[in-house]
Formats: sequence, C-alpha cells, structure tokens
Amino acid sequence: MSEPIPPGTEAIRLTDIRFRYRGAEELALDGVSLSMQQGELLGIVGPSGAGKSTLALVMSGQIPAFVEGAFGGETLLFGRTTRGWRSADLAEIVGMVYQDPEAQLYGLTVEEELVLGLENRCLPPEEIRERVAWALDVTRLHDVLEKSPYALSGGQKQRVVIAGVLALQPRILVLDEPTSALDPRGKSALYELLTTLARSGVTVVIVEHDIERLARHADRVCWLEDGRVAAIGPPEEVLGRPAESAVGVLRLPQVAQLAHRLGLAAPYPVTVERAAEVLGHRLRPGRVEGD
Repeated sequence: MSEPIPPGTEAIRLTDIRFRYRGAEELALDGVSLSMQQGELLGIVGPSGAGKSTLALVMSGQIPAFVEGAFGGETLLFGRTTRGWRSADLAEIVGMVYQDPEAQLYGLTVEEELVLGLENRCLPPEEIRERVAWALDVTRLHDVLEKSPYALSGGQKQRVVIAGVLALQPRILVLDEPTSALDPRGKSALYELLTTLARSGVTVVIVEHDIERLARHADRVCWLEDGRVAAIGPPEEVLGRPAESAVGVLRLPQVAQLAHRLGLAAPYPVTVERAAEVLGHRLRPGRVEGD
C-alpha cells in the first residue's frame, strides 16, 4: 500500500450529515454523525430505504462531489474535507465498489482492467507491474489474467473490480452490497479478503444485508433507520438485542433467536462460534437444569 498510516488515525468523520437527492422531497440522510479509525471494518445494515447506499456514497466522497442534491454537514477523510474534491484527488484516498460489478468493468481482459486506472495516472511501468502483481495476489486472480472479465463468474467479477480498485492503493474501501449475487463460497472468500485488508491497515466500509455473515467479521455495525443512526457498536451489541423498528421488529441472527428462545439475557450471541461458547453447557448431553 501507499505510505503507512499510524495506528489509531481517524480515517472517516461524519458530522451532522444531511442529504436530499435532487427532485426528492424527503431527506435520504438526516443528521448522521459517526467516525471510523484506520484499519477498522464497519458494517452498515438496515431496512430497505434506510439510506445505506447514500451513506456509502457520503463515506466514499461521491456525495457531495459528484451526486446532485442538497448536502449539509461535514465529511472528513483523514482530516480533509470532501467538499470541492476532483475525481483524481478522491481516487488517491478512497475506492468504491458497487453492487453490480459489471457496471465497473471496462477492460477486454482482467489484466487490462487492472492496468487501465494505473496508466491513467501515468505511473512508471515497473510500478504498474508491482501494483498489479500485488492486487492479483490478494484477490487470487492469477489464473484468469488473460480472460475477459465478462466471461467470469459473479464472484470472480467482483474480485476483479476489487483488484482494480486495490491496485490504485486507496486507504479507504467502500463496498455497497457486494455479496448480493454471490454464492456462499464467494461470500466467504470476499469476507476473508476484506478482513485481511482491514488487518493490513485499509479502512473498510461494507453495506450488507447478510447480517449473520457480517457479524463474524465486522469490528462494529451501524444500524440505519429512516436516514438516521439507530445504533452503532460491536456486532453483538447492535444485532444481539430484540428491538422495535419503524418497519417492524428487527430480525435477529438465527443463533441470537435460539439464545432468545432458550431464555438467555440480551445481548445474545450473533456468531456460531460465540453461540457455541455461550450455549455449550446448556446443550451438553445429560445436563440437568440447575447444575
């Protein structure tokens, strides 16, 4: 990656963010404030229409730089406001991966896809080769280098897009529902990659509907409701409590539902590993209630 960033550096700070899309009557975001540290993996969840994709656009700097609408508040990326940024400035710091990978594919081969953005920056050939080699290594795409990205599986296409973004060496990676079209193996591979990137110092934001998988990997989860932050904190604190929502009762992960039915106190475990730890003694054969 590019120049090292000291641990504990604040990567993203949103202060009282309000945004209304051009032509819309309602606010898509209404007073959102949060911050992220460098190397953190934050999941964004919530019902449809809560503002998740809009928040991703704000955290990637696309709003207010390139999306039309009424914007209020302040977004800082590593202490720098996103107001007035050029596309080239933004690409130096943050990469955005959208839900549909084909919308971000331009090259005729995977190699061309990875090289294109680097050549546009007029980087030396040797540096381009080094960056492409690194991106291929972390995304495990060496065996499809000469193939057309459009001939690949959905998971491979998503990894090609991520590799292209990573080759630009952003400090922040924002992904909007990248697992929606992936099979379980593809989802696991993607989360393994994102976790590795976060440990290496990349700040990762992921909008996700698969809350059970997200809970196993995220450092924190932000729950959005009607354009506002309803809760933010460790996965177990946010996803392990039954709560009322404007659209009904928030769905708990399956292991949390089991803990709830067994009468445990909230917050409930939200991962299989934690559930095994918490519930193991209750499910042990031959255990007598009161032991």
